[in-house]
Amino acid sequence: MIQRSQYLLSHQNWVLASWISSIVAICSVVATFSVFTFLLNRSFHILLNCAWFISMVAAAIAFLGYFVQMTIIPTLLEGVSTKPSIHLIYYLNEWESLLGQLITQIVPICFAISGFFYTAVMFYTRKFPKKLSWWSFSIWSSLLLGVIFFKHVQFDLLYASLTLFIYVPWLWRVGESLDQILPDT
Repeated sequence: MIQRSQYLLSHQNWVLASWISSIVAICSVVATFSVFTFLLNRSFHILLNCAWFISMVAAAIAFLGYFVQMTIIPTLLEGVSTKPSIHLIYYLNEWESLLGQLITQIVPICFAISGFFYTAVMFYTRKFPKKLSWWSFSIWSSLLLGVIFFKHVQFDLLYASLTLFIYVPWLWRVGESLDQILPDT
């Protein structure tokens, strides 16, 4: 904890940039899911709304976690550096453990579940390309399997980032296919 606090205090700008980029990535996933909620087969609107709600829960958990890491934890770290306390250090370690589990396990699992719901509806949306549906299935499967198998390894965030790099070209292809996906007006 002491090494992490020293790193956070000495590299505040880089840590802040990392948190902001994570927030932007989460917002882009939620925005994509929001568009899919209205774009995909509306006969599955209950499932789509559930998927959107799950993604919003994941985003709220992530935002809350980042907010605590950006505002409350630095203040408590300054308190530890000025007046060390075993209880405060224990408290910070517990918070760090909880926030780590929320951000590295719960949030990706929620996004994967939400993505699976959207993928299921993609398969039932007549004009949605099946290749993109299978690609979506592989993205969310990869994310979920990564969380399950890498939860005790330090590369879990790296794996989630690699999944995001698979997601970006898929999103680009979906954007190119919008003219055939959009319902006729």
